[in-house]
Amino acid sequence: MKTPKVIDVTTMDMDSLKERLRSRRLEDSDYESLLALIESFLWLGVAFKNKCVSVKRLLKAIFGSRSEKSKDILDNESQDQSIDSDSEGGSSGGGPNGAARAQPACCRPG
Repeated sequence: MKTPKVIDVTTMDMDSLKERLRSRRLEDSDYESLLALIESFLWLGVAFKNKCVSVKRLLKAIFGSRSEKSKDILDNESQDQSIDSDSEGGSSGGGPNGAARAQPACCRPG
């Protein structure tokens, strides 16, 4: 199943759509929104059933790719401070086994 197309919808838009559904007075534009919502719902169901879907890939599909990198928007001094503060704590994340071992075996690299 291919990734559904992204549509921009506000909470107010969805509330209005729900009201039109309840009153059985849909507008022509509502059909495209409903179709996109159903496709997204079905795609998410398949994605969650697949045990090896990475969280990163799922987030990218839902929210799109990241457009900014910290190194591009922060000045060098701020970036150097954050690197220094990370190395002082001694924490690599993920506990004694590290972050890579926190993933299910089927999704680990290598």
